[in-house]
Amino acid sequence: RKWASGISECWCKITLGELNGYSISSGSIWNISDSQTVNLPTGLFISAPFVFGEVFQASAKCANIRFVQPDRLAVYFRLFGTVTDFPNTGTVVNISVKGRWK
Repeated sequence: RKWASGISECWCKITLGELNGYSISSGSIWNISDSQTVNLPTGLFISAPFVFGEVFQASAKCANIRFVQPDRLAVYFRLFGTVTDFPNTGTVVNISVKGRWK
């Protein structure tokens, strides 16, 4: 969506298949997925936008999402949690992106 004010926004809902993951401990948090990439619509952002999101797992386990600095063309993220919270098929990631188109 592009607004006359110059603000642009988009959002998506992704249902993940099996992730290519691994467990690397960082204190009590485990890195449980490889980097995931979501390409943004062409021409929607002139600079890196603001990104936020949330994770819902089909198994009702808890995982957290960590975004890597986005650029104007894509959003990059990893999922984190404990080793028993590994995301499985059916995990849903909701992402919202807001920035400027002019």
